[in-house]
Amino acid sequence: MSGRVLTDIEASLSVYQRKQHPLRSVSRRAAVAIMLSQTAGDVNVLMIRRAERKGDPWSGHMAFPGGMVDAKDSHSFAAAVRETEEEIGFQLTPADRVIGRLSDIRARRAQSHSDRGLVVCPYVLRVDRDISATPNHEVAEVVEVPLSFILDLSNRRPMPAELLDMPRQIPCYQYQNKVIWGMSLAMLDEILTHTFQSHPKPWQIESPV
Repeated sequence: MSGRVLTDIEASLSVYQRKQHPLRSVSRRAAVAIMLSQTAGDVNVLMIRRAERKGDPWSGHMAFPGGMVDAKDSHSFAAAVRETEEEIGFQLTPADRVIGRLSDIRARRAQSHSDRGLVVCPYVLRVDRDISATPNHEVAEVVEVPLSFILDLSNRRPMPAELLDMPRQIPCYQYQNKVIWGMSLAMLDEILTHTFQSHPKPWQIESPV
């Protein structure tokens, strides 16, 4: 992959008009950090495989570091920074530049009058240093995925899933026996579609789960 790819992504995201979810202000919020780095001629994105935990709807899923926005967080990005350090032991600094912000994704609908649902705010960062990760109990594994693998559409596969109680076929990638799909894939697709028009559009911006 050309060394210009990360520069192209940065330029593309600098003018990107993200979509703000209309229920963002009344929903609970979470934030994630999508960290891109140039390594050995490729651009890698850092992902985590979540630990398998009973009651966690994303148990065992491939995801990005991040978590819930707390009252103590001055901004949703502050939550992404805090949760990244808590989950993988990596402290983001001002040198790790935010190069873009993606559209809000509604990760969970409200289940009752007292439940406000959940909206995820994704931030894209360029990290020009080694990422030394020490996962905590919430993270089973830290994985660096080459973007060239995602851009190679021969690696894109349909996967059966049940959404809104209906069987569907949704796209996924299987990298080192780990399945990348759902919200995480929608975020990657959003980055790559805006930069490379030939890449498929995000299969689903708003998740029904």
